Amino acid sequence: MEARGTTGEHRIVSLDAGVLFAGVGDPARFLRYPFDRFALAFRYAFEVPTLPDVRYESDEVPVVGPVGTAAC
Repeated sequence: MEARGTTGEHRIVSLDAGVLFAGVGDPARFLRYPFDRFALAFRYAFEVPTLPDVRYESDEVPVVGPVGTAAC
C-alpha cells in the first residue's frame, strides 16, 4: 500500500507498507511454520516544506510478530 499526503506542490507524509509472500516452498515446512514465508515491508516519511531541517524517516516495522521484515 502506498499513501501520500501533499499540499499539491510539496509532499508532507508518505507511507509504504505491505506483506511479501515468498511462496510455499517445501510444503511440509510451510505447514509447520507458515509465517516463515511472509515478511513485512514498511517505510514512513514526514517533512515540513517550510522548515527544511524538519524531516523524520523510518523503515522499522512498527509491529512485532512471527514474520520477518523486508526492504520496502
